[in-house]
Amino acid sequence: MLFRTFVFVALAATVAASQTPRQQCRVTTYSERINRGEVTEFQKWINEGHEPWRIDEADAVASVYLIDFAKKHNELPSPVTHPHKELKHSERLAAYEFESVSESVTFRVALTKFSWLLPTARKWDHMAWFVTEVRVIEHPKACQEAK
Repeated sequence: MLFRTFVFVALAATVAASQTPRQQCRVTTYSERINRGEVTEFQKWINEGHEPWRIDEADAVASVYLIDFAKKHNELPSPVTHPHKELKHSERLAAYEFESVSESVTFRVALTKFSWLLPTARKWDHMAWFVTEVRVIEHPKACQEAK
């Protein structure tokens, strides 16, 4: 009798485990296509004094880009307007993490200052930040609880 009970409990546990598959966060990476000609023209426009915040405020560049990105991908929830975490910030690279308003999605935005743009910018301190990648992390409920 004890053996039958053990086998029944073991089978029940196996069925329950197969009915509730382990949920994972779904990660989608979007790499921005960089057109050197367009980036160079944009840097020239920045050199003329337009939108100087794009030189110093990588987080603001990421915020503006991400708002437009979410609008273009209408299946995504709206991001909050300010990053909640700075993941990296150096002279050439920056990365920020944003949450969606609903907290169901995390956005990670990577930015770069391109060394090949230095002749156009003339000084490293005058170079604009450019978004190179957006990573979208969708959180299933179980994934959110483990977060």
